Amino acid sequence: MIQLTDVFKIYGENGQYRALCGVNLTIDTGEYIALRGRSGAGKSTLLHILGGMERVTKGEYLFLGQRVDQFTEKELNCFRRENVSFVFQNFALMHQYSVEENVELPLLFKKMPKKMRQQIIEEKLEKVGLLEMKQKPVFTLSGGEQQRCSIARALAADTPLILADEPTGALDEQTGEQIMELLDGLNREGKTILLVTHDEKIAAHAKRELMLRDGKLV
Repeated sequence: MIQLTDVFKIYGENGQYRALCGVNLTIDTGEYIALRGRSGAGKSTLLHILGGMERVTKGEYLFLGQRVDQFTEKELNCFRRENVSFVFQNFALMHQYSVEENVELPLLFKKMPKKMRQQIIEEKLEKVGLLEMKQKPVFTLSGGEQQRCSIARALAADTPLILADEPTGALDEQTGEQIMELLDGLNREGKTILLVTHDEKIAAHAKRELMLRDGKLV
C-alpha cells in the first residue's frame, strides 16, 4: 500500500531543522503498526506526510502505486478525502455541530442521497455506542465519547488507511482501552492502521512496532 523511499522533511529557510532524515518504510494493506519515539523524534511529521497534510522535502511517497509527493494541491485534497481518516488526541471535531453532523461531514463530499447518509450515520454511531446521543452538541460529550465520535466519522468515511495520533492521550486508562478495542476491530475488518503513541501498553495492540529517533527509523 505505502512505500517511502529516502524521505526527508526539512524546515527553515536554511534547512536548519531536519524532522525526517532519509526514512524508508513499507506498509502493506491491512497492517496494524505502532510508531513510537520521544517528543520531537518526527512521529507526527511522518503521520502528516502519510496523510497528505504535509509534503516531503526530498524523497518518494508511493500510495497504491501513485506518486503522492508529485500531487498537485487539488490531487492531495482528493487523496486525503478518498484514502485517509485521522483520529487525533484532541478529537478534531466541530464543537458547534451535533454528533451526527460531525459524522456526516465526510459523507457530504460523496454526494449521496440524504436517506443513505442517515443510514450510514446511524449504523456507525450504533457501532461506537453513541446512537442515542446523535442529537447532542459535541461539546457536551466526555472525552471518551468525543473520541468515539471521531472514530464513527472515520468509519463513515470508509477509507482504507486510518492514522491515529495519540488517540488515547487525553483519556483515562479504562476509556483508552475501550477506544483501542474499537481500533483493533477496525483492523480485523481490514483497515490499515498506523498508530502514534508513547504508551507501551497501547503500542502492544499493534502487530508491528516502529521506533523513530532524531528523524530516523531505528
